Amino acid sequence: MCTRGEHHGKTVGGRAMRGLLIVALAVLACRTGGPNAQGRTDGEAFSDGPGPESVLSRGSNMPDAAAAQMDTAPALTGAGGSGGAPTDAGPPLPEAGPPPTATGCAPPEESAVCDPVCDTGCPALSRCNVTGEPRTGRCIGIWISGEGDLCLKTDVTDPCAAHLTCVEGACRRLCYRDADCASPGTCCGQDLLLEGQPSGYKLCVSCPS
Repeated sequence: MCTRGEHHGKTVGGRAMRGLLIVALAVLACRTGGPNAQGRTDGEAFSDGPGPESVLSRGSNMPDAAAAQMDTAPALTGAGGSGGAPTDAGPPLPEAGPPPTATGCAPPEESAVCDPVCDTGCPALSRCNVTGEPRTGRCIGIWISGEGDLCLKTDVTDPCAAHLTCVEGACRRLCYRDADCASPGTCCGQDLLLEGQPSGYKLCVSCPS
């Protein structure tokens, strides 16, 4: 019969042996691959989703109609719609007219020789006047008759001041747009005709009420 001390020693020794046995079994389970938290072995732990081989194998097993649809799907193209090669955006924009003058006069198109509306293109002590040809000016001597004054025009003379021309016995202001009309209450609204044809210039008239 064992004494109390001998019995206590055997109990401690048994507990130590059971602890070592548990540790050994745990190490053996890790080395051989035990079940993980989800009930799968370590070799299955990373097989949640299909791998590349699985995706490729699925594609190989697709029905013929679906595979043909994938083969004939249009490829992405560039802005031109033809394999990335851009096409023309449309017809080229028309060229802008001459730049505005210091006074803000902006001709929509260039005049031959000189511009009678903006009074540009002539040497000093002369001005540009309208001729019998569309969009064509002629440099003549400077005169001082103002807008609305009576006038008599010849082939080489015109008594009206710069930016004006003699029309039906009166000096009239030439214009391209309303801003060219200097007199209050006047707007650019009447085509200047040359033998019934547009000259390319307009006249200032009373603004519509």
